[in-house]
Amino acid sequence: MTVQRRDVSPAHSGTVPAGKDQPTSRSEVGPVGDLVVDIDRYEIRLRGTVIHTSPREFDVLVALATAHPRMVTLDELAQHAGGSDPQASVRVMVARLRTRFSELAGVGRDAVIETLRGVGYRLAA
Repeated sequence: MTVQRRDVSPAHSGTVPAGKDQPTSRSEVGPVGDLVVDIDRYEIRLRGTVIHTSPREFDVLVALATAHPRMVTLDELAQHAGGSDPQASVRVMVARLRTRFSELAGVGRDAVIETLRGVGYRLAA
């Protein structure tokens, strides 16, 4: 995996609403297997296919890609989820991402995001 350090404006981060001037520094995360997380373009590509995500799904993928090959606990990912039950929200987001990856890029449902039962998730590569 290639990680390049680069400052990215909050409007691109998906976590701070546009117009809020809160400084942040994020990483541009290079390829993890066939998955590319491009923070500057706010874009996910899998096998060259652009995969559209919600801002929270994007943040979950950034967290997984930045941590690769380490797994990320459900509690850590829940920080990006919000809602009344953040852990359930993460599970739903992962399920939706897996479905999208499978339908749009023709990969198996568990080919990109692995579940470590009772612990969390990690990117497969």
